[in-house]
Amino acid sequence: MKQPKRDLQALEDDHDASFSDLFPFAAEENSNPLSENFYSREEILQLLKQNEQSQESLEYTFSQHHIVLKQRPSQVIGSRIWCSAKLLCEWLVAQPPSLFQNNSFVDIGCGIGLCGILTAMLGARRVVLTDLPDVLPIALDNASINNVSERVSTLALQWGCPLDPTHEAALLADFGFDVLIGSDLIYFSELVRPLIDCLLRLFSLHQRLPSHAARPLKFYFCQAERCWVPLATYLDVAKQYFLFDEISPPEWGGEYHLWVVSERPDVPIPADPEALEALARTIEVPLIEHRAYAHPQQQLPHRDGEGER
Repeated sequence: MKQPKRDLQALEDDHDASFSDLFPFAAEENSNPLSENFYSREEILQLLKQNEQSQESLEYTFSQHHIVLKQRPSQVIGSRIWCSAKLLCEWLVAQPPSLFQNNSFVDIGCGIGLCGILTAMLGARRVVLTDLPDVLPIALDNASINNVSERVSTLALQWGCPLDPTHEAALLADFGFDVLIGSDLIYFSELVRPLIDCLLRLFSLHQRLPSHAARPLKFYFCQAERCWVPLATYLDVAKQYFLFDEISPPEWGGEYHLWVVSERPDVPIPADPEALEALARTIEVPLIEHRAYAHPQQQLPHRDGEGER
């Protein structure tokens, strides 16, 4: 039985860009996912733009750590804070200091930098914020606002592409990286294969570090359930390459997940570049056109006559 949502709702402040605030869809258990009442990827993004929050700054407090963030209202997904990021932060502040002290973190898909900035505040030796190039300047500004810029850097990282020498040098600098974090990285099916590819490359790169054998790489990944994302299908693909150990608190009630992702002992990720490329070519993800069921009371464009597509 699912737990009440009250605790999760408490995280969704009026100024926050939680998914339910921006896009109040309700998934019907027996509905046809290809009916005319569903909306395509492009329509989802357009509706998010129409509901764009106008606040230029956000403030959060996790334990005694107060964080002020600038956001960029003109953008869609990467420029806002989703509930999964806040839940990951709540989990991080509850962890022992040993998770952070003397450890270097890489924040995958950092957005405006909330989780990475918090890890710096919690004592991480170094934090590398990674995302697309147009998102990173505001994340770096936020690190400066919160007085952690000395330990925070940014790196443009395009999932699904080989790591060039610049990427490798940045990630391996200062004794390398020890922990990966990320939240709400899966929105549409076309993101899944590049994400798995990116993880394979980061896990492979970590093998070059002298500390790898004693301290294998771990990825703390928080993800929301969404009515148009067949998460179980995508996890089945990812589990061909990685172990997923779910550590979600029971009060999340199955609405959100937190996994510790690690390398499978029976499927070693090669350090050799050619072998790694061969392994990456084996990733096969079903491309599913995601559609979200619109709540009957929401005023959205009618799709009469369009049917399946």
